[in-house]
Amino acid sequence: MIFDFDFLISPKALAEKLEVMEEEHAAVAPLLDAAQCDAFARSAKTLTYRPAQPVVGAGAQTVYQDFSLCYDLPQDSVFRLLAKRLEHLLCGALALTRPRLLVEPFLINDLIVQHYPAGCKGITPHRDHLRYRGLVALVILAGAGDFSLCRNRQGDDPKPLASAKGDLLLMRAPGFGGSEIRPFHYLADIRTDRLSFGCRHDVRSGSA
Repeated sequence: MIFDFDFLISPKALAEKLEVMEEEHAAVAPLLDAAQCDAFARSAKTLTYRPAQPVVGAGAQTVYQDFSLCYDLPQDSVFRLLAKRLEHLLCGALALTRPRLLVEPFLINDLIVQHYPAGCKGITPHRDHLRYRGLVALVILAGAGDFSLCRNRQGDDPKPLASAKGDLLLMRAPGFGGSEIRPFHYLADIRTDRLSFGCRHDVRSGSA
């Protein structure tokens, strides 16, 4: 299923959000309206999901995961179109930042749709892998849950980042602002079924 859609934010307005991330490490911006989200959510329900690995790492590095995911998107999936348009928007916004906050190429080539059922435990504090560069972008398509940045794997000094259906949630990744910062973050208290679409630049991958 392919349908047309427009973003709610301009490259200039998004550039202002990106500039805040030098200090705040993350930002939220409006991206899709409710009808567009509902259309993407309907498409997401046709995908095939698998459970996330319940436990990743060991000892002090342990991360607990309670959700389902889909990496295997059909070639004609509307999510691939969304990723390409989002890449274009983000690159346009990055080009407007002064100084440029990301000078290396940003190519969205890692796509994932995640389903967090109401009442699930979400994911405990963690950092995204080093292979993801520049930015991490999450499009919230449905549901309610509490996303927070924090200082460490114990979840100390939580900083809630309010996001709702239709929002674009951005986090910095290595290379952004010329640093190697990877914020710790977690998702908890999933009150209603949550669907999100994750877009990343994986330097170990080819094109999506």
